[in-house]
Parts: sequence; C-alpha cells; structure tokens
Amino acid sequence: MSAGRAAPLKTMEISAPAQSRLLALIAAAVARSAERLGALSGADWKVDIVSIEVGTGARFRAILARDRGEYLGVRFVSPGESYLVLFSEACGKALLRSGPLNLGGFEQPALSEIANIVINAMAAELADHQGMARVLSAPVAERASKAALFDRAFGELRPEGGDDMVDTLIHISSPSLDVDCTFMLRLDALNVNFLMHTDPDAQTARTVV
Repeated sequence: MSAGRAAPLKTMEISAPAQSRLLALIAAAVARSAERLGALSGADWKVDIVSIEVGTGARFRAILARDRGEYLGVRFVSPGESYLVLFSEACGKALLRSGPLNLGGFEQPALSEIANIVINAMAAELADHQGMARVLSAPVAERASKAALFDRAFGELRPEGGDDMVDTLIHISSPSLDVDCTFMLRLDALNVNFLMHTDPDAQTARTVV
C-alpha cells in the first residue's frame, strides 16, 4: 500500500452514524441534480427518496424487479463508481416536451444528454466534497426492464474481490409534470472510504477523526 493512502474500508464495517453521514453527502449531491433537471425542464423537481444499501445490492434489485415495464436506462462509470438513470416513457416524453426543451417524442439521444448533465451535476458535488475531479464515461443507453438495466449497469452483485458495495436508490418527482425518475449510484469500498475521510477544506486529502 502506498504511503499516505487510507486503507480500504469494508463497507459492511460502516457504522450506523457513518452511514448517516454518507447518506447526507449523497443527498446533497442528489439535490444538485434535481436543481439541474429543474433548470433543463423548466419545472420543479423534488427529492422523494435517497436510500443506501450496504451489501451486494440484492435488496434494491428485488425492488426494481417488481416493475416489469420497459425503461430507458442511461449508465455511466468512473473509477470505483457507477451511475444509472431510469426514464419511463411517460417521464421521457414529459421532459422532452417541457419548458425550454420542447423536443417531443421519446428520443434516446436527447434523454441520454439530459442524463449526462444531471449525473455530472451529482458527480461534481461529490468531487467538490473531496476536492478532486471526477471524469465520467460517455453515456451508454438502452431499453429494458429495471432489473435488467441494473444488471447491465452494475454487473455481478458481489464483486470479484469480495467486498460489499454501497448502492444508493434515488427517487425524484415533478408534481407539475406529474412524472418521476429513478437514479442509482454504486460506490466501491475504496471510494466510500475516500469520500468519508476527505476534508474538503484541507489543501490535500487527509484522514479526519
């Protein structure tokens, strides 16, 4: 292990208070995404649910599997983390015909770009906390059920290394558009450790008590 680098944290060892702090950090990032989506659509969006699961992701996948409808999934990756946005047809159409957009239809490229802007806002908030840049991959979009899109975004539920993961299930909605949208974020143990133990006010990252 290189000097000055925090030891990887097994996510199953995260205490309840630490989980609460992590949830607060992610919720702040989600709020930034909701604001950005509001600016894009010309409609208010509110954050309904931000829930984390420490483990393999099986519980969240089971929740998603209850909905057998077809969704447009847009996914992104960055080292140690993955993002997924799920658009129903109703949500996609509402976004594309709303406010400044007014594109009509259910156009995959346009929705991919909306997801790109919204997820980059979320990633930027996390990066600001850490005092470092985050570079996301280009969006990959496809249509399938929620469970299938989860599998394609996050792969095997338990990574090869055996560490548990931290998954976040996010639900936001727009009362004026009468639609909702689901995001997901997966962080590996090392990224959780770094996010939880970075002092954004310090000139360099350090472990805080």
